[in-house]
Amino acid sequence: NMSSMFWTAGRELFKRGARGLYHGKMTRFGNKIADSGRRTRRSWKPNVQTKTLFSEMLQEKLKVRVTTSVLRIIRDRYAGSFDKYLIKTREELLRMPLAIDMKRRILEIYRQRSLAGIDKSKQLPPQPVPTQEDFDAIGSIPKRSSQ
Repeated sequence: NMSSMFWTAGRELFKRGARGLYHGKMTRFGNKIADSGRRTRRSWKPNVQTKTLFSEMLQEKLKVRVTTSVLRIIRDRYAGSFDKYLIKTREELLRMPLAIDMKRRILEIYRQRSLAGIDKSKQLPPQPVPTQEDFDAIGSIPKRSSQ
């Protein structure tokens, strides 16, 4: 349903959030409270920066408007991997058509690699086959006495 993509909790989504990576951040509203106690309505907009992010899987750069909270998420949760952020983030939070397209292309690359059996990230390193000497060495370890 396309209409549910543009509405959340009875409020309209931040429309410019579809032109960058905002991760659901919207303009927030509240009051500025003076020393006298007078309240004045005000708003807080997301801290948006223009950054160039690099996709390792696609070998592409993407110049994008991104909130500082998204930059922290990429740094802290995904160890600086823009690709991991795209893969793990729901499309409702991405909202940017170019980012959603990149996500689908990255997933297609993963799918092709797993079908071809060349996905190095999921393969375990080869383990040495234990020999009889290894078993003998285990048996010669002195047992700890329980006190």
